[in-house]
Amino acid sequence: MKPNCNKVFLIFLFLSTQFSLAKTSALKRTMFGFTFSSEYSYRFLKAESSYDWEVDLRNEMEVPKFGYTVGFNISQQIKKKFFVEVAFCYSNKGEQTKKSDLIYDDPEPYGAVSKYTRYTFGYCEIPVRLNYQLFDSASFFTSVGFAFEIPVLEKRKYFYTYSDGHESHVSSYTLSSSAEGGISIIAGIGYFFKVSKMLYIKSEPFFKCSMTPFYNSNIKDYFYSYGLDVGIYFSKRK
Repeated sequence: MKPNCNKVFLIFLFLSTQFSLAKTSALKRTMFGFTFSSEYSYRFLKAESSYDWEVDLRNEMEVPKFGYTVGFNISQQIKKKFFVEVAFCYSNKGEQTKKSDLIYDDPEPYGAVSKYTRYTFGYCEIPVRLNYQLFDSASFFTSVGFAFEIPVLEKRKYFYTYSDGHESHVSSYTLSSSAEGGISIIAGIGYFFKVSKMLYIKSEPFFKCSMTPFYNSNIKDYFYSYGLDVGIYFSKRK
């Protein structure tokens, strides 16, 4: 499944318009924040033409999954309207297979009849972004930047459905990963809403995409995700 760029743009535009109608206020010079994002996570594949059949097979069998990113952010003004933001995050991303029927040579009366698998990769991320404040009197901004990624966890979760309708699951994970580290590019547009002199709430629709493959094999996998980043920021008292 590929991202629908038109739908992503319309979502960004709608949410940005809603936040632009909120109370306006200039951003503080230095802010510290905690953020959480819910994300729609998947990957796209690149391979030589001799592996096109395998790419087509995986695209037919695999679908996106929901992930998240949580972290601590520091924003510092470096010039009028320009802010550098550095974060330290944990990111959950991956994919899953479609549910498929299980076929047995000698079926068991109470055996599972279908199964799907969810693949999760956990990364430590260090995003570095440049935020630009669009208006002097408002906290409406755009941001671009990079995230440096270090894999720290790999998990597989198997979901089974049985003939009587009940479900079960089995998980396996390791605090290491066969995936490789890399760099992603990030872009977003959002709004800081002033709650008090020292407290802001941020909402930012964003898009993130790997520039390096997380598997360096004949078929190269590149993660992408988009979602809504929500955070609470505290400014330093003057």
